[in-house]
Amino acid sequence: YDRTPVTNGEVLRLAEATVALGMRDHALQFLMDQIGTFSVGGAEPCVRLWQSCTDLLVEARHWEVLRIMALKLRLSKAGGDLLTGFSFYMDGRAYLGLQQGDQALAAFERAAASPPGDPLTALQMSRNLTRMQYAELAGKILVCQEDRLASDPQYWQARSEVCYARRDPVGFLSTAARAHELSPEDQRFANDYAVALIADRQ
Repeated sequence: YDRTPVTNGEVLRLAEATVALGMRDHALQFLMDQIGTFSVGGAEPCVRLWQSCTDLLVEARHWEVLRIMALKLRLSKAGGDLLTGFSFYMDGRAYLGLQQGDQALAAFERAAASPPGDPLTALQMSRNLTRMQYAELAGKILVCQEDRLASDPQYWQARSEVCYARRDPVGFLSTAARAHELSPEDQRFANDYAVALIADRQ
C-alpha cells in the first residue's frame, strides 16, 4: 500500500510503523524527506514530526545533521512560535553530543526562555533536560506548563524528578504526593511518593 501521505498525521503514523518494524534508518530518511513538505502550521502532528525526527537523529548520533535540521526549523517558521524553543533544544542536544558544553548550555537556556507552545512537547523536553543534568532549566519550562498540565500525573512526576535532582526534599515530597494523588493505582507514582516520605523522615 504505497499511497503518498497527504497529512502530517499520516507521515507520523507511517514513520512510527516503520520504527516498530525495526527500520529506524528508513524512518529517519523518510521523515527528513517529508518534513519540509508537511511540517507547516501549528497542528499537533507538526510538532510530533519534528520531535520524532529529533529523537531518531539523537539515537543515531547524527549531531551535525541535527544542527542543520534545527536551523531548517527556524528558517521555515514551521509551527510558528510553537517550535522556536524546540529548535534551540535541538541545537543544544547536538552541541552536547559534540561535547561542546558551553554552546549546549547557551542553546538550552534559549530553549527554556521560549518553551514549545505544545505542552506535551515541553514536558518531554524538560524531562530530557533533567536526565542530562539541566534540572534548573527543566524546572523553568515545567512551571510555565502548570495551568495546562496540572491534572496530568506525568507532569507532577516530572516536577518531582527536577526537585530530586536539585536536592529539594520539600518540593520532592509535595510533587510526588500530587502525582500519587492523581493516579493512586500507578505503582511508579506510589514508589516515588514512598521515597519522598522516607527522605522527609515520615
